[in-house]
Amino acid sequence: MAKKAPPIVAAFLADILAHPDDDAPRLIFADWLDEHGDPDRADFIRVQCRLAGLDEDDPDRAALVVRSDELEKAHGPRWLAEVPKVAGVTFAGFERGFVGEARVALGRWTRDRPRRVAALYAAGPFRELTLDDATPDKVTDLLTPAAALRLTKLEFFDISRPLEVTRRIAASPHVRNLTALEFFDLALDDDWLAVVAGSPHLANLARLFPVDCGPFGVAGVRALAESPHLTRLTGLYLHLDGTAVEACGVLAEAASLATLRELDLAGYLGPDGLGDLSRSPHLLGLRELGLHGTGLGDSGMQVLAGSRWRSMRGVDLSMNQVGDGGARALASWAGLATVRNLQIRHNAIGPAGVAALATSPYLSRLEELHLANNPVGHGGVSALVAADLPRLRELNLWHCEVGDDGVRRIADSPSSARLTKLTLANNAISDEGAQALLRSPHLGGITRLEILGNALSARVIDALKRRFGDVWV
Repeated sequence: MAKKAPPIVAAFLADILAHPDDDAPRLIFADWLDEHGDPDRADFIRVQCRLAGLDEDDPDRAALVVRSDELEKAHGPRWLAEVPKVAGVTFAGFERGFVGEARVALGRWTRDRPRRVAALYAAGPFRELTLDDATPDKVTDLLTPAAALRLTKLEFFDISRPLEVTRRIAASPHVRNLTALEFFDLALDDDWLAVVAGSPHLANLARLFPVDCGPFGVAGVRALAESPHLTRLTGLYLHLDGTAVEACGVLAEAASLATLRELDLAGYLGPDGLGDLSRSPHLLGLRELGLHGTGLGDSGMQVLAGSRWRSMRGVDLSMNQVGDGGARALASWAGLATVRNLQIRHNAIGPAGVAALATSPYLSRLEELHLANNPVGHGGVSALVAADLPRLRELNLWHCEVGDDGVRRIADSPSSARLTKLTLANNAISDEGAQALLRSPHLGGITRLEILGNALSARVIDALKRRFGDVWV
C-alpha cells in the first residue's frame, strides 16, 4: 500500500499537477530530492525532462535514454508503488520523471464515480489514459477540467456504444489538449470518422489510430480529409473497405494531410492505390509507412521503387504476396537509403530475392530486418551475412527454413558481431545447429535470442540460457 506523502512532498506534487506542461516545478522538486538523500530520483527527473525536449536525431539522446532506462530498471517498481492506489486503476510508465499512464477498468466503477475520478487525477501527473469497459456516462464523468489540463492521449478498449462515446468526447471542451486518440478492435464506420473530423475540440489531434476498427469508406475518409479542424495530424491508421483505391485517391489529394509523418493502412489498395499515394505532393514527408496485407504484390514493389519518398524510417510490407521479383524491385528503391526498420514478413521471398535486398546500395542505415515466414533458406542467410549492413542490430528469421546449415553460417560470420537480437524460431534447428551458436566467437553482442519451436534438448537450452541470458525457447 502506498504511504501518504509528507506535507512538503504533497505540496511539490500539487504544484506539478497544477502545471503539467511546465518543467520548472519538476526540476525544483528534483533539487529538493538531491538535498534530501534521493539523488537517483532527482537524476531521473532531470534526464527525462531533458529527453522530452530533444529531437529524435539529437546526438545527446542515446546516452540520456541509456541513463533513463538504467534508473527506471533499478527503481521504477518502487517509484510506481509510491503512487496512491485508486480502485480499478493501474499506473505504468514514466513521463518527465513521474507516472505517465493510467489504465482504468471502468467496469469496477459501479458507484461513487465523482470521488474516484477526483482520486484518479490527484494520484499523479499522468498524460495518457487508457479506458476499458467504457460507457458514454462514465466517459463524460472522466472529462473534467482536470483532464483538460493534462491529458494528451486517450485509448479505448471494449467500449459500449462507441459512436456515442466518441460524440461525448468530441463535444467536450475539456479534451482540447488531446494529441492522440486510439481505439482498438471495434466496429466503427464512416459516421465515427465524421464525428471526429467535425469536432473543433480535437483540433490539436496529431495521432488518430482506430486500430483494427472499421472498415471505413470513401465518405468517412473524405470527411477526414476535408476537416477544417484536423490539420495537425502526424499519424493516421485506417482500415479501408472495398473502396480502398478510391479512398487512397482522396487521401492523396488532401493538402490538409501534408503534416502526416506516419500512415498505416489496411484493406486492398493494390498497386493502383499505392500509386495514388506515392504521387501525392502532400505525402512526401512520410517517415513511417505501414501497408500490411494490402494486396501490393510484385507490381506494388515496382510502384514503390518509382516513388519520390526519400524520408522513410520504417516500412511494413508484410503479407503482400511479394516474391523474388518484387524483392529485386524493392532493392532498387532509392528511398531505402533512410530506412531503419524494414518489415517484409509473410511473403514469398526466397534466396534470390534476399540476395537482391542484401546487395542493395541503399541499406547502409538499416537497423532492423524482419523476414519472418519467407523461404529464405541457408542460401538467403549466406547472402545476409555477407552483406554490408553496418548498422543492422536486429534480424528476424522466424520460420525461414534456416536449418542447421543456415545457423552455422550466422555463427561463423564476423558480421554477426553487430547483432543484439536474433530470432531463429521454427527453423528445424537441432542441437547441432544450436551448438554452433554456443561456440561462435561473434555473438557476444546478443542480448535476446528467440529459438522456440525447434527440437532442442534441455541440456542445450540450459547452455543457451547461460550464454545469452534472455532466450525464448
